[in-house]
Amino acid sequence: MIPPLGLMKRKIHNIQSPPGTVLPWYPSGGANQNIRCCYAITENTLFVGGDFTTIGGQPRNYICAIDMTTGEVLPWYPPGGADNIVTALHVSGNTLFVGGNFTTLGGQSRDGICAIDTTTGQVTSWYPPGGVEGTGTIFSLHAVGNSLFVGGNFSLLGGLERPNIGAVDLISGATTSWQITPNVNFASGPPNNQVRWITHSNDLLYIGGDFTTMGGIIGPTRNRICAIEIFTGFVSTWYPPGGANGNINVIEIFNNTMYVGGFFTTLGGQARNRIGAINMTTGTVTSWYPPGGANSTVFTLLPQVGTNILYVGGFFTTLGGQTRNRIGAIDMTTGAVTSWYPTNGADNTVSRLAQNLDALYITGNFATLGGQIRNRIGAIKI
Repeated sequence: MIPPLGLMKRKIHNIQSPPGTVLPWYPSGGANQNIRCCYAITENTLFVGGDFTTIGGQPRNYICAIDMTTGEVLPWYPPGGADNIVTALHVSGNTLFVGGNFTTLGGQSRDGICAIDTTTGQVTSWYPPGGVEGTGTIFSLHAVGNSLFVGGNFSLLGGLERPNIGAVDLISGATTSWQITPNVNFASGPPNNQVRWITHSNDLLYIGGDFTTMGGIIGPTRNRICAIEIFTGFVSTWYPPGGANGNINVIEIFNNTMYVGGFFTTLGGQARNRIGAINMTTGTVTSWYPPGGANSTVFTLLPQVGTNILYVGGFFTTLGGQTRNRIGAIDMTTGAVTSWYPTNGADNTVSRLAQNLDALYITGNFATLGGQIRNRIGAIKI
């Protein structure tokens, strides 16, 4: 179980440490394989998922919970964990929704999708019948109202045809009637390739991925980015002209601006190497851009509220013309790369970021972070 909030130790981070310092927080020994995703709750618990079978010296098959102040692996654990990799996590209420390539989790039959009680670690009865089918990979989970939107690379969701994206009821687990549907503007249908990211703003669902159309050859061109009406499933006319020429891995929205990262070199008809920004109202690419962008893939973005800083992680070694090994920070007003940087960065991929108080938590496939041994997980002062 996860201890009550008031019983947890506080402020183990050294507030005198300068920004960019690697903090002592660390699950002893780290993880033995890649950490693909993380999700922070209640300022104390960090859920992580990936390819690992041990973390912090404890057996944890593909899923784990860690104390965000002490770095200790918590006793929370679905019995036996998963039987294959976990690629997506999302918390709604007291439930952790999990997506991946697994067929069992916590001793229960769960094909690619599952729900776990965040307090007890027990798998709940919630389950879209049959889970996901096809290649069965879920890359993104995102709750809006009573629905959990599911994106990835699959053909069926809960026994119904929902290629690459669909929605399930947060209470019953049943696949809802929501799907991308034809409207008055053009014939449309599901994306013709995988969905890697789902988020929303107001009444629109924004998705990014590898797709180029909605509905195959008869559908509208939507190169790797698209907006869909949440209540109708209609494809919106909102679209950065031309979309992106390579996959989009992450979308974050902040102050009416959409920040996107991936493996593209053009976005909305503008040169944007792996990172760029889009006006949410007009759909046009803004002038915001760290000069030269990133020289390799961006996997994760995290806007920090109150400081106007966008933290960036991926596989790049330069960002905005500066040496930034797999991690860096950008001013969201000017586009300039800031001085914040753990010395030497990370020696391999940074996959996800999470924040708690004065610490930025980093997960991925690295072995060192800021010159310190940090096997696939660590924390940096912000």
